[in-house]
Amino acid sequence: GTTLGAQTAVAKLTNSFVDDSTKFSATATTGPPGVITLVSGNNQLSTVGKALALPLVVKITDTFGNNAVGAKVNWTPGNLSGTVSPPTDTTGADGTASATWTVGNTATAQTLTASVAGLPPIVFTATTSADTGHITMTEVAGSTNQTQPVSSTLPTSLSVKVIDQFGNPIVGDVVTWNAAGAIVGGGSVSAATSVTDGTGTASTSWTLGARAGAQSLQAREATRSLAATFTATATVQFADVETGHFQTCGVASANNHVYCWGLNDAGQLGKTGVINTAIPTIPVVTGSDTLNGPFLQARQVYGSRSYVCALTIAHQMYCWGDAIGQASTGVPVATFQNITDGSATIIPSLLANGQEHQCILTLAGQGACTGFGLQGQTGAGVSPPASTAANLFVLTRTIGAPAYWSNMSAGQSFTCGMGRYDNSLASQIPYCWGFNGSGQLGNGSFANGLAPIAITMPAAATAFDSGTVSAGGQHACAIEANTSTTPGAAWCWGSNGFGQLGNGNAVTGVERDSIPQLVAGGNTFVKIFAGQYHTCALTAAGAAYCWGRNDFGQLGTAVSAAVSTPTLVGTGVLFRSLSLGELFTCGVTGVPNAVIGPSQSPGTIYCWGDNLFGQLGISAQASGGDSPTPTPTKVLGQP
Repeated sequence: GTTLGAQTAVAKLTNSFVDDSTKFSATATTGPPGVITLVSGNNQLSTVGKALALPLVVKITDTFGNNAVGAKVNWTPGNLSGTVSPPTDTTGADGTASATWTVGNTATAQTLTASVAGLPPIVFTATTSADTGHITMTEVAGSTNQTQPVSSTLPTSLSVKVIDQFGNPIVGDVVTWNAAGAIVGGGSVSAATSVTDGTGTASTSWTLGARAGAQSLQAREATRSLAATFTATATVQFADVETGHFQTCGVASANNHVYCWGLNDAGQLGKTGVINTAIPTIPVVTGSDTLNGPFLQARQVYGSRSYVCALTIAHQMYCWGDAIGQASTGVPVATFQNITDGSATIIPSLLANGQEHQCILTLAGQGACTGFGLQGQTGAGVSPPASTAANLFVLTRTIGAPAYWSNMSAGQSFTCGMGRYDNSLASQIPYCWGFNGSGQLGNGSFANGLAPIAITMPAAATAFDSGTVSAGGQHACAIEANTSTTPGAAWCWGSNGFGQLGNGNAVTGVERDSIPQLVAGGNTFVKIFAGQYHTCALTAAGAAYCWGRNDFGQLGTAVSAAVSTPTLVGTGVLFRSLSLGELFTCGVTGVPNAVIGPSQSPGTIYCWGDNLFGQLGISAQASGGDSPTPTPTKVLGQP
């Protein structure tokens, strides 16, 4: 029969009354394996590389459902599906065989086959997931040091990949891109947090901050606090450069932000928390957030010994450092200056900073000055107001002819300007006022002038270009206009102790001339710049010539004694504009044009001369000593 064990069969004589039956006995055993059945252990969930929680069990029976004892079962893992123990098992009395499955290291659907000879196999499946207990995060894109202009978006997005110890992607993990302290240099990201996709990858776009130079950003994984650091270099191009005595500022061509470097003992770099800075870093701010602004946007910058002022696009004046009219000294952020004449607000169109006084031109062309004026440098004809209120810039208008001005330039303790007389010859005569100990008023005397007075003109047919008058430490210069007898000829007057008048006279250390002196050499110039102790000028092609004090290479030639005639600045670099510090010079490359004021087109700033406080912007740190650089050298942080 179909049941196991002892069975009997009886043979009996038919119709007999005698018990003559005969019994036969037999023992029935299991037939050959006929059916394999999955009992348990299928469709389990597991972490890669782990043994499944439940064993795999199959049952073998013959075709009548009887347990197959001693049947051989082979356990075979599929591709990338780990290992099994034991690989072969024999069924016991209950017809079952079992095995332990350790799944493979790949997070995917895995399979294992149980097979008996002659029967169709049983396939077990297991769903595995990555090992989130052992993960790593690496950069996969954007990690190379990308270089882009400040405040621009990097061309390659930043991407990280989160994987387990076997390389399986961690899907759905959270990556934070802009946690506190994660971005160095300012800037922003398109997604503050992102979730890893099916490949374990999370991405964001990085818009650089306004800081020039090295910037960095850190991506952080949420559960394990893993971090990946990205670096980038932000560059800045400049449209204009302006020096103070020992500091330099550049106006960015892209957005008019102002970057300053050099001496910062009074906050004249417009940034908090630093002493001196030897390269352009973060722009001048108008609030407390140094990295993110708001940043000042300037159309004109003017430096002095211990303060800097700027005229914004909206014709508002901001100053920082030991600025005139501020309630406290050493203000390290750009502070709005409310300019009044005591009753009405004045809108400036041009600034001119002296050491302890300041002048402006109004939109209408009227001149006004404020600050220390005991030597007449405010042009008021009398001493200035005794004091100024906090954050209030009270001006006293200059008196005397002319009533309107086309240009104004402030020297150390004096001021010069060009009057405006409807294009008549009188409009081409400089006026100066203030301290006159070296004859810097150019009027033939050495007495101070409390009010504007015309300089002594070289000849009746001489006329000066209104845009070229420039006041320096104790001397001033101007260039003859196209309508003059010798167009492009340069004239200077005042102190000549270092040969800064350029007239070729022997340098004695004490020479001074109270009437204009013709600059020697026969060159024709279109722009001229009077500094503290030296002078520079530009030809129409942009070639730079300098003369005067040269003990720190500020003339752009080898360090030597003072030079009293124009000397060509080396290296062949052409400039559209120059600015002279006390012992150094800077310029923006290009070709000069007739426009007065800053250009919006990008150029490259080069500086040369003394670098004691890092004012040349050519090294990571200030020199800390007298280390002249006599060759024009590109300021760092530029493309």
